[in-house]
Amino acid sequence: MFSNIPIHSLVVISNSNTLIRTSPRDNKMLSNMVVNANYLPTKLQKIHNKYKKEIISEKEIKKIIRQLKKGHQELDQPILKKFNIRKGDILNGVICPSCSFLSMERLYGTWLCPKCQHKDKNAHLKAIKDYKLLYGSEITNQHMRDFLCINSSALATRLLKSLDVSSTGSTRDRIYNLDIKYK
Repeated sequence: MFSNIPIHSLVVISNSNTLIRTSPRDNKMLSNMVVNANYLPTKLQKIHNKYKKEIISEKEIKKIIRQLKKGHQELDQPILKKFNIRKGDILNGVICPSCSFLSMERLYGTWLCPKCQHKDKNAHLKAIKDYKLLYGSEITNQHMRDFLCINSSALATRLLKSLDVSSTGSTRDRIYNLDIKYK
């Protein structure tokens, strides 16, 4: 359909401390394909400058965008199964968004980092997203407690209900479905 669109491959390294070493024969090819995130705007401008005339119209671009959105599907495959990782290899807990310490503690309705003293009422949301990626979209109260490193089943229930997720089963064998859109 759009066969005349040039395609350029780029690998963007987001960590500015990352250093990539290559052999002399691979150096030129990799330097054209691998860029640090800080250099991305310059690289994109160089690519843009290669093309003097318009290749596709604004209308065609909008059509491509609509087709991509229409055809997009979320990957729904738990990472543990995909890469054959054992549950015991996973570190549980809520990661501090300020200093990345594992694990924050739940105190008086908020998460507190014992390392940097950062407080965050919603730090558990990232951990729940991680749970969904690792284990899938179904979670029980017990799994929630184990993953967030909390002891209270009432707290786990409150956190799950605050997500406004659907559930099936009775109180004892209730399973929550994490198929929701997070902020």
